[in-house]
Amino acid sequence: MIRDITIGQYYPAESVIHRLDPRVKLVGTLTFIISLFLHRSFLMYLVAAVFLTIVIKASKVPFRFMIKGLKAIMVLLLITVVFNMFLTPGTPLIRIWKLTLTVGDYLTVPLAPCAFDVAVAFETLHHFPPETKLGLFRRIFAALRPGGMLLEGDYIAESDEMETYLFQELARRRARQHVPEGTFVHFDTPLTLAHELSLLSQAGFTAEVLGYRGEDNTPMIRAIKP
Repeated sequence: MIRDITIGQYYPAESVIHRLDPRVKLVGTLTFIISLFLHRSFLMYLVAAVFLTIVIKASKVPFRFMIKGLKAIMVLLLITVVFNMFLTPGTPLIRIWKLTLTVGDYLTVPLAPCAFDVAVAFETLHHFPPETKLGLFRRIFAALRPGGMLLEGDYIAESDEMETYLFQELARRRARQHVPEGTFVHFDTPLTLAHELSLLSQAGFTAEVLGYRGEDNTPMIRAIKP
């Protein structure tokens, strides 16, 4: 594993990068790393990737040699994912020594502010009324870093009349079965696309429809935190 870590290793070659003063290379590397944390937009990351590619080409270091160094980074990313899975606040599901796998209600589980880059919701939010969705969207907005995104793929109502009918039908079933308010009922109450986008906008997002999937035309929405 140590031999696969290319960070800090010298690769002999005749290039412009190799002939630079070591202090220039050190300051340039630190500046590049710091710049990655100062910008959160996709465009800036694309510019950084292009710049890095140009530097690698100019250094005449084989790309395969660079890829070898990613093995150690992938291990670190895997460890980070595992720690997030086991140490996020919620109801303990499995305990292994000091690690706890948790499950929790995303309407109530504490979410650290500006802690995430991406949130994904796939066919889970169509059970909630508008006021609940708006509260959740605001929680997600606060938990995302600037430039972070919420990807939502979910059912939509075909019309305002359909949306109204579904909520009325849910209320009718609650009354018939004596289900108290506040008790979750698994009944589809999707909003219209316009209503969904409006709630995202009220939460602070800039939202757009990326496309549709399946025969039911389920939209995929991308909501960006400015």
